[in-house]
Amino acid sequence: MKYHLVYKTTNTLNNRYYIGMHSTNNPDDGYLGSGNILRASINKYGAENHSIVILYYCNSRQELAKKEFEEISEHKNDILCMNIADGGFGGATRRGAKHTEETKLKIKASLMGHKHSEETRIKIGLKSKGRNVGKKFSLSHRLNISKAKKGMPSKLKGIPRTEETKRKISEANKGKVTRIGYVLSEETRKKISLSNKGKTRSEEFKQITSKRMKGYTPSDITRKRLSEKAKLQWQRYKEQKLNPSAP
Repeated sequence: MKYHLVYKTTNTLNNRYYIGMHSTNNPDDGYLGSGNILRASINKYGAENHSIVILYYCNSRQELAKKEFEEISEHKNDILCMNIADGGFGGATRRGAKHTEETKLKIKASLMGHKHSEETRIKIGLKSKGRNVGKKFSLSHRLNISKAKKGMPSKLKGIPRTEETKRKISEANKGKVTRIGYVLSEETRKKISLSNKGKTRSEEFKQITSKRMKGYTPSDITRKRLSEKAKLQWQRYKEQKLNPSAP
């Protein structure tokens, strides 16, 4: 026998609730719901801190969808309600839809303080690894990315790095081969030259650069590093001239 029911799942720790519909052969199958905010709530607080009650039994899916829509419409403006969509058969798909400010606040509240487990972080890392390696973006795609990021401040701007973060960066960079002394090939130099041909710096850019460099004096350490780098580059250049087949 098929049961068509409207249920209400409540977070027993903060009294937030979700209203949904479910068709099943067993009303006690342990189903709690599938709403985005509800799933985030279950992941954060645990299924054991959520209880479910059956509000209505219906005779068909059509009647069920209508009843769910009515129930959600009655409670949707309640700040404790976790429903985003209006319910019914139209509530499952939201492609192209835009969240209201109220919905955004609900999503934000449900995710506040949420932290991924170590297992989840590993899964995300493995899934993302190598995603764009070797991938070449089209010119229009690159321009779109550039346009989207223009004027956006860095997410780390103004945030000082902790000693632990500095140590981690230092450890991660130990043993890495740097490009000090590296000389660009003729082909690479030609590509750079062609890409820069016709480019002009705006007056605003010139003024900003000039203002930034005024009164700037490199420290003794910086001058020493620049000198060493220049010597290595010159040495590498001479070696390549004598032996063009050298890497």
